[in-house]
Amino acid sequence: MDADEFLGLLIAENSSRPGSHQLDPGLTDDELVAWQNEHRETALPEDLIAFLRQCNGFRLYPDPDTPNGCVRLLPLREIDYAPRLLYGGNTSCDESYPSSTIALTDDPDSAQHLILDTATGAYFDVDPIAGLEDDGIVGFTWCNALDWIAERGELRHN
Repeated sequence: MDADEFLGLLIAENSSRPGSHQLDPGLTDDELVAWQNEHRETALPEDLIAFLRQCNGFRLYPDPDTPNGCVRLLPLREIDYAPRLLYGGNTSCDESYPSSTIALTDDPDSAQHLILDTATGAYFDVDPIAGLEDDGIVGFTWCNALDWIAERGELRHN
């Protein structure tokens, strides 16, 4: 699914059921430059940047019991080296992850995360208990990642 189709689904569902999803405003140039200055060794894919310029983070189906929703795309300012986010700053797991891996989503149960290896362009479905495994590859494009998010959020599309 492409970015426009994905965002169209969220907007349509918010129109029919207000508050179904929380969409953050698009990424600004200043926010992008600030992140790039802090993460000089990490180059983000253009398709991901283009999406973040439209929507710099979201929460699918947030509610009082699960304020972050069933899937939360982190805004760029929160995207960081994967182990820092998956293991709450515990650095004992760092050697299990290449320095090029960044966490893109947050999960209410910390059970599944979307991780991008910026060196290879591979997106991974990662269970923090199992760690980064080749059989967890979601794909190599942001569209593949959006399909994974849509499936996790049980979004419907044509």
